Amino acid sequence: MSIDELQDRRNQERMENVLEKRYNDKFEFVGVLDSSFNYTVYELKSENFPNEEIRLAIYYESNDFWDDKKWEDNYLNIKYREEAERALNKLGKEAYGQETEIKINYLNTAVIPGAVAEKCQTFNDYMENVLMYSSIHILTNGSISEKGINTDSFITLLKTKGYLARRLTLYYFEDGTNYEHYEDVLNSAIHVESINIGNDYTVVKNQ
Repeated sequence: MSIDELQDRRNQERMENVLEKRYNDKFEFVGVLDSSFNYTVYELKSENFPNEEIRLAIYYESNDFWDDKKWEDNYLNIKYREEAERALNKLGKEAYGQETEIKINYLNTAVIPGAVAEKCQTFNDYMENVLMYSSIHILTNGSISEKGINTDSFITLLKTKGYLARRLTLYYFEDGTNYEHYEDVLNSAIHVESINIGNDYTVVKNQ
């Protein structure tokens, strides 16, 4: 094994060890997913989620490679996705009606800074600290005239719970539309509304 190969393996082991300590899971380095002049995104496999792609992004500014709290990964998004969707669906049904379905779009499995992830010891910690890195898709089946294009009640419920998302995207459908797959959502929506939400829950509607 060459010196370069030895150094690469030591770096890979460090990545595995940092994530193992952070999440109490076993990790195996797979390879490089993406690379640019100032960052590299690596793929690892997790013992708890063997079929999922764990992404680890490391930026090469200000010696970030040696500060693992600045390393960003998507592990918590994978761990809590289903539970987060159940919680948001409960709020969505309260705000929009029982036929409403909510999906969380992680924007290509968005990564979370390590310093933030380490604060998240519970699901509630995750919802209060990490949801802001995601977009929420609200899929409501029914006429616009019946539902109204109004997200104030849903945002109020999010605020009451202490949940903060970066963006809400509403998709409206005719009754009976199949939106099982994300492609169906894009092709079948009769109205789409995207809303940016700031830390103070100010709503800015896109025109």
